[in-house]
Amino acid sequence: MQYWNPQKWMAGDTYTPAIRHISAKAPYAIPLCSSMAVLVLYNTVFWLLDQFDWDQSFTRFISLAILAALAITARSPKSLITINTRYRPAALLSACLIVYAVINGVGIASKSIMLPVPNDIGTTVQEAAIRFFNEGLNPYQIIISRNYGQGFHYGPGMFLGYALCALTPDHGIKFMNVPLLMLSILFVYLLGANKENSQNPKATGLFAVALFLLPHRIWSELFEQGVIDMLPMMLILASLYAAGKKSWAWAGFCAGLSFSVKFSPAVMLIMLLVAGSCNRRFLAGGLIGLVPMFPFFYWDSVAMIHNSILFHLTKTWDTTSIYSITPAALHFTLPLFQLAALAIILSRACLQPRIESTLYWLLLLITATEMVYVQIHGNHLIWLLPLAAVHFSNYRYAFLPRIAQLLLPPPPSPNH
Repeated sequence: MQYWNPQKWMAGDTYTPAIRHISAKAPYAIPLCSSMAVLVLYNTVFWLLDQFDWDQSFTRFISLAILAALAITARSPKSLITINTRYRPAALLSACLIVYAVINGVGIASKSIMLPVPNDIGTTVQEAAIRFFNEGLNPYQIIISRNYGQGFHYGPGMFLGYALCALTPDHGIKFMNVPLLMLSILFVYLLGANKENSQNPKATGLFAVALFLLPHRIWSELFEQGVIDMLPMMLILASLYAAGKKSWAWAGFCAGLSFSVKFSPAVMLIMLLVAGSCNRRFLAGGLIGLVPMFPFFYWDSVAMIHNSILFHLTKTWDTTSIYSITPAALHFTLPLFQLAALAIILSRACLQPRIESTLYWLLLLITATEMVYVQIHGNHLIWLLPLAAVHFSNYRYAFLPRIAQLLLPPPPSPNH
């Protein structure tokens, strides 16, 4: 029996005779080869972003451009190609990849989880938690880091979420990243294992988890560097999952809470969900999610708004950014590119309100913004990894046939 059916995503009889012949003789060959191609290309892109960091702005720009191109290419215009649910090796392969990724990741984490956080991102959160919980000071009014100047530079939800730092300053962030990673894995699985997007949701969810955990950067950032981006990203994943279940109040609450933790990328998700379906319960939930900001806004509104929002909008570029190799006279074009991408994606999101589409547009919006942002640091990859994992898992079987559809001419019409 032929389970793989190219007609599920191509209009009429436009797929090539070669694909039709292969799918008839070996119905699993093309889907499995397509999955392997996704696996290799996905990990290659994130390997490049992991290996080429400072002073490698062009490589990072190209890698992000390739990620966007692959995401666009993989997305099928219609329903997904799937293997029949009785095909067990698909889920078994994903489970083996997860086991390998976890063993490798635990090895990385075990070597560094007890070491102090080595970067300013983590140490500022630790200091803010200590000053607020132990000394009763406003983190936005004190000098926390020589490199970051006056005040804490994230939302109050950040040091509230990492309150454990007040008890164990050197280990609080890395300890909290363990349950945050586990919750993120759960939401990646749930977003991938969506019956509306796949006939074999368990295999799709497991493949998404495998893609999420395989890159080295996810483990090194969370447990070697001790970055804090898993908290806002976990809340974004939770918001997407709740929106997919039509639990708009919870979706709004998680999105608003993510905003109160870190301004971006939560603001991008909020814009997309409002553009796609401006639901009153979502707006009400979002307002409740912003509650952690209210006391600090009352305490010192100028300091909080400047430090948690304006500071990030006015950062100077460094050697990770395409700004470093772009003539100064052309720097004005890079924000214009971001605005153009935002306008195009929001206009498309209005026409495609499904959550799978929202996840796709969020992935493209973050990627396009990062391509020409003033700083493309390793912790920003935490924003991309879970979204890309779910997206490419959803479309893994359609990837190679989609390329064939784009590159190879359709068979001649029977009328000629």
